Amino acid sequence: MKKSIDLISVKAYTKGGLEILNERRYLMGYDYSKLNGKIKEVYGTQAAFAEAMNMAQTSLSFKLNNKSEWSQDEMEKAMELLGIPRTSVRTYFFTHRV
Repeated sequence: MKKSIDLISVKAYTKGGLEILNERRYLMGYDYSKLNGKIKEVYGTQAAFAEAMNMAQTSLSFKLNNKSEWSQDEMEKAMELLGIPRTSVRTYFFTHRV
């Protein structure tokens, strides 16, 4: 099942234990708050950063809200544009929500 399906859609298409499994997976997404802060610090707005990434604002919003996944190339480009060292990739892209 794709990550872009929201919790309501998951409930509509699953039953029983599978619903609970998918609900937990959805709730355990990544925390992009540090990345979002860096975007605002460097670019001021998500719109300006999306333009620099050659990405639609909607696509960026989906990624920051766990509705779509980041590709490796996108993560690399974002880190370069934001001046994030490679050693910090875990902090910005792989911190789980609590």
